[in-house]
Amino acid sequence: MVAFGFQTQHIRVQPYNDAGNLAVYTIGIGSGNQGLTSAQLAGISSSDLTAANALLATPAGYYTSYSQTFNVTSRSSGFVNGASDVRNLMNNTYAGYVQDTWKVLRRVTLNLGLRCDLYGRVDERDSLYLLPVIQNGNAITTLMSNSTLDFAGGSAGRPWYNLDRNNFAPNVGLSWDVFGDGKMAVRAGYSINFVNDENITTLRNSVTTNSGISASSTKSGLAGRVGSGLTPVVVPTFKVPRTFAENYALSSTSAFGMPDPNLRTPYVQQWSLGIQRQVKDVLVEVRYVANHATKTFRPSTSTR
Repeated sequence: MVAFGFQTQHIRVQPYNDAGNLAVYTIGIGSGNQGLTSAQLAGISSSDLTAANALLATPAGYYTSYSQTFNVTSRSSGFVNGASDVRNLMNNTYAGYVQDTWKVLRRVTLNLGLRCDLYGRVDERDSLYLLPVIQNGNAITTLMSNSTLDFAGGSAGRPWYNLDRNNFAPNVGLSWDVFGDGKMAVRAGYSINFVNDENITTLRNSVTTNSGISASSTKSGLAGRVGSGLTPVVVPTFKVPRTFAENYALSSTSAFGMPDPNLRTPYVQQWSLGIQRQVKDVLVEVRYVANHATKTFRPSTSTR
């Protein structure tokens, strides 16, 4: 028997929405507002004075700070007021296989198969992630330098990594009727299986290391009342491409990462050996089964 097959898998995460991002103003008596004082409330404790000012701030409409996170909606939009962090992630998978079973001897049956898997690149539809621009073809020295971050993805002409095209997976099985009476059999098998090792989650974890297409605007010590109008939120400056040094100037905890440009598809080897024997009306079997995973992904990033 010969079998042929082909399959495709298309995964789209839509949307990946971290949060809706509207301005948040904090009600309270801060350094910018004049609240009640201990001189006005003789003998009041500091904790009671704090509670009294909190009660005053709500009906009076005093606010003391604001915060807002800004996101992009396209590579040319800049930061958009109220935009959520929406991402459209996708991954195509293709596979073909052929297998057959042969009666090589009267008591020996052999099963042979070969499968070919092509795991397409994980991608974001609008290329709304930043990756370092690789210098001199070396990802490691790029991460250790003051490289440039730019939009990455198929629509930007900068795929996250190269395709792994040589994923050929053999499958071999052997069955031997030892005495030809159907009462004792030895079975053995070996196979390779290429796997989806949380591809989208793992790769997204790597590319989100690089900041620059989401930014927060915060300010404290405000003096105002809601009824008199809110202090406008200052929109952060948007700049892409941007250098590592520019990110570091904004935050000394900035990290930079990327998938291995020559990323390989993870695979699992499996093998087994079993002996089965019928003793009167009892079937006894001893089997050894093992597997070993190679090149599996890890949800971590190379950083500097």
